[in-house]
Amino acid sequence: MKNSEGIGAKTNNSSRLASMVARETQNVAACCRNVRL
Repeated sequence: MKNSEGIGAKTNNSSRLASMVARETQNVAACCRNVRL
């Protein structure tokens, strides 16, 4: 029980982190686009 709970928390954490990284990547891409223009 505890192991599966820990895995679930880890997956939730990593998915949240992945979405944060994706947002940061989009921000950086927008900045690069603005600089290029």
